[in-house]
Amino acid sequence: MDQRKLIKLGNSSFAIALPKDWVDKSGLKKGDNVFVTPNSNGELIIQTNYFPNGNEKKIVLDLNGREDKDIEREISSAYIKDYNVFEVIGLDKSKRERVEYLLKSLISLEIIEKGKEKIVAKDFFDLNEVNVPNFLRRIDNSLRNMLEEVAMYLKKGAITDKELKEIYSIDWDINRLYFLIYRMFIKTLNNPTLLTTLKVDNSTLLNTWQIAVKIEEVGDEIKRICKILSQSKKVKTEEKILPLFLEITEKYIELLSNYYNKDSEGIKKATFYKNELTPKFEGLSKNKDPTIAKIAEKFKHISSSFHEVSKLLLYTVIKNEK
Repeated sequence: MDQRKLIKLGNSSFAIALPKDWVDKSGLKKGDNVFVTPNSNGELIIQTNYFPNGNEKKIVLDLNGREDKDIEREISSAYIKDYNVFEVIGLDKSKRERVEYLLKSLISLEIIEKGKEKIVAKDFFDLNEVNVPNFLRRIDNSLRNMLEEVAMYLKKGAITDKELKEIYSIDWDINRLYFLIYRMFIKTLNNPTLLTTLKVDNSTLLNTWQIAVKIEEVGDEIKRICKILSQSKKVKTEEKILPLFLEITEKYIELLSNYYNKDSEGIKKATFYKNELTPKFEGLSKNKDPTIAKIAEKFKHISSSFHEVSKLLLYTVIKNEK
């Protein structure tokens, strides 16, 4: 063991001299940053950066007899649990196409082997390139895109199969970002020292994940609204449904703008929007047209999710103001 003496620096810091051999082997020079992180045992871990261990965490997924929804669930679940090698077997022609799409679309996964009987994908995830605030902006942008598309469909009171497929595609963009944020959250639970590499604290990452959960829920509800439209004949949504949907969208955009501008007062006002909108939802949910009534119910769920997002964003802004 190499013993070092603690040196006092100013009123709030202490220092130790690092061993020259370690500094040389790490390729460090004067002025470089090192990362110092306490662990649960009260020890300090000093790192030049985060380097994931070289151990492969492999999973074999046998999809024989599985339906599409099960395939997506199996692959996304393995991704969130931080497996870094995916061997998928039990494929027929239709499953192969679906599996390739899912593996390619999940952030950081690349297919490295394709055969008649299996597909193998490997994870090339690099925490050093992760920007947590940027992921929130990306998932927000995807939802705004979704809201914009749905407003057009509500205006005409119908949606084509092609348009419905586009909505499902945007929803998958939201899902893949949600999966990545969830994955990072699980990683840091297992290894809190990674928070230093991510340059966030645990409460910020937790809030980001919770916000992503709520936005993902909104994406699912919007997808269901589009499904309702696709199963109905042309509905008169322009007069009653569209104005309310545009109001919800406007409040959401205002909420996120206040967050990006770090306007805590503006976010506080947004937490009361649910009280203003609820009576309007209640009225529409009793409409004689069952399609309008169903869509109004979905609006209630969307409004509740946005309400939760506003509280989480407010907490984040107030915390950073301290």
